[in-house]
Amino acid sequence: MGLNEQMGAVDRLMRRPQDLRELIAAGGDVGGVLSNVDAERAEAVHAVFAELIVARWWQPRFPATVAALRHFLGEDYASWLVGQESLLLAEGEDLRGTALGGAVLSLAKGADDLPEAAQELPAWLTELYAYEYLLAVGLPRRAEGAEVDTTLEAALLPDAVWLSGGRLTRELLVAPFHWPVGELQEEPHETEPDSHVRLLWIEEQGAAEVEGPHLAGDVVDLLSKDADDATILAMDPDAAQALTWFRELGLLA
Repeated sequence: MGLNEQMGAVDRLMRRPQDLRELIAAGGDVGGVLSNVDAERAEAVHAVFAELIVARWWQPRFPATVAALRHFLGEDYASWLVGQESLLLAEGEDLRGTALGGAVLSLAKGADDLPEAAQELPAWLTELYAYEYLLAVGLPRRAEGAEVDTTLEAALLPDAVWLSGGRLTRELLVAPFHWPVGELQEEPHETEPDSHVRLLWIEEQGAAEVEGPHLAGDVVDLLSKDADDATILAMDPDAAQALTWFRELGLLA
């Protein structure tokens, strides 16, 4: 049995100890070696491994998402997370958020291997992760000049758009949300939909963001096209509030 094959079998067992019987049944050198593994010990090692992954990789950057997963998936949430194939796509300690993002997206699609204690998952889970991702990964990595997972971003935020130029003083990300993600980040809870737009930008090597007022998305689009105040106000009288808000934030030239 080659070294790569051995490492692959050990890695799979660390992530998914429930696959031990399947690996043994497959026979060959791998099955022969793993037949000597104590199943209970494998489960115990896996449990510690899973909790360490969550604590080191995700808890500091995505605390609300992790809290929600723990609540709705039950005590085996960490085990379920590290058992997902998306973990294999992680760069370092999931620096680009690909592994956790893949797991969250699989939940939204209706994963069929959930822990026995899992409850019905909230509709806002993906948006909550998308919001925490932007603040902890998407914008900070851009500020550092590091690569981001554009495929993950497109899946998490299909309607988000970067706008710049015209009368804007900096490049802005206009991200629409259907749920009150700011409140949910403070404490995940039962809530009602609250459609709104959040504006995010890079500032001092990190992320800055605010919830935009009514018409903010439309106004920032016109500003990026160099529209003057009269043109914007002709769209809707309420646009005056948005213009004042942009000026106060220093986003309007």
